[in-house]
Amino acid sequence: QWYRRGAEAGHVESMFRLADMTEDGTGIAKDEREAAVWFRKAAEAGHMWAASNLGRMLVKGTGVAKNEREAAIWHRKAAEAGINFSAYVLADMHVKGIGVSKDEAEAVRLLRQAAERGHFEAMNNLGWMLNRGQGVARDSKEAAAWYTKAAQGGEPNAMYGLATILDDGKAGTIDRDLAARWVFASLQKGNRLARDQMRENSARWSSEFRQALQRRLVAAKVFAGPIDGVLGATSQSAIDRIFGSSKDRGPPPDALLPQAAAPSATSPRVGGGWLGVRIQSNEPGATKVVELVGDNPLGPSQGQVPVGAKILTINDVRVETPDQFAELVGRMRPGASVRLENVEDGL
Repeated sequence: QWYRRGAEAGHVESMFRLADMTEDGTGIAKDEREAAVWFRKAAEAGHMWAASNLGRMLVKGTGVAKNEREAAIWHRKAAEAGINFSAYVLADMHVKGIGVSKDEAEAVRLLRQAAERGHFEAMNNLGWMLNRGQGVARDSKEAAAWYTKAAQGGEPNAMYGLATILDDGKAGTIDRDLAARWVFASLQKGNRLARDQMRENSARWSSEFRQALQRRLVAAKVFAGPIDGVLGATSQSAIDRIFGSSKDRGPPPDALLPQAAAPSATSPRVGGGWLGVRIQSNEPGATKVVELVGDNPLGPSQGQVPVGAKILTINDVRVETPDQFAELVGRMRPGASVRLENVEDGL
């Protein structure tokens, strides 16, 4: 009600909030056509997240007539204003020649822009193009670096892409055990590419990798066959059992490359209930709690979050830069529940 009053009075942020709620049907009847109208009004008034959302709706024809050329225009405006999602989408449009000219070099530029600001899907796609030399000189070592960042952020396609490089050694390092761990994590997240490749093209992977994957399946207690590197019917059945079993954003802890020590079993935590905090990030590595909003209903024994506490992950996604922080928090609604964690200090 208040957002509608503000929107009708010309308040741009209210237009955006009303459009967002109307598209999702949150607190109001779902109406994608009305949402598109308000996104357009806000975009025309200079709201770049509204421009990005309008571009998204125009690409798909959601609530508005499909118009890929206009979608590209809005996405470019948003990308130039620093909206990573739009840079990522516009890059894909340039790769495919949808709504814009086919231009892989421009796609790489846009992906790099979004990747450097913390967009995990852009990191994955940039890794893919670097590893194949599309729109850029082939560089498997840099590809592996971007795949690693994205995989650590929970991007399942990057987990798979990184595994291929670790298995074939194109980046100068061969680690089949780690490759198997990343493929296992990707499968747990329901990555269809990883599943299809293990079923149809497992022979292209090294025998050492396949044996390492079988050991992972044994450890998960879904496979009791021989460790022979043959991904036959029994192994495929085991893979089916773990496929899609963990679709959280972050990867399983044991699939991560070494970073920080894991918290001890006695580390205090907030378990259940709520704790209101205000958080901000002004520089790399300085995402912190700056204000507590209300008391901890579980009491201090359950791990009161102190003002000034450094936050390393938000909803299991590691935050390393202010742009990553802005990307993650920018997608959240006011009042959304989030999980904050500092694995170094056990908070």
